Amino acid sequence: MATVGAAIETVATTSHAERAPIVERQLDSGADVGNLGTSLQLTPTGWPAISYYDYTNGYLKYTYKDASGWHNQVVDSGYVGGYSSLQLTPTGWPAISYFDWIGDLKYAYKSAS
Repeated sequence: MATVGAAIETVATTSHAERAPIVERQLDSGADVGNLGTSLQLTPTGWPAISYYDYTNGYLKYTYKDASGWHNQVVDSGYVGGYSSLQLTPTGWPAISYFDWIGDLKYAYKSAS
């Protein structure tokens, strides 16, 4: 426990000038985007990847960033995608579990083909 406390003290005593700024980006817009949970993973190269529910349109969406910028795609539609959980394979392909509005558990993944 002392090690954890020491780490907390170190973070707490770091001056504001030494901290990296937190950068916010709006990745999607709508009245109810992301309100039923989001799931974040980092790709093998350290870029962010996010699955989330777009309640406004009833879509499960997946967005990721790479060297060329942000990429957004609809994974499934028809009021599905609540409470998504994203996991990336060792090569960075997304695998997402989620619910539809009937209550069925669904799974979507991207393959190399």
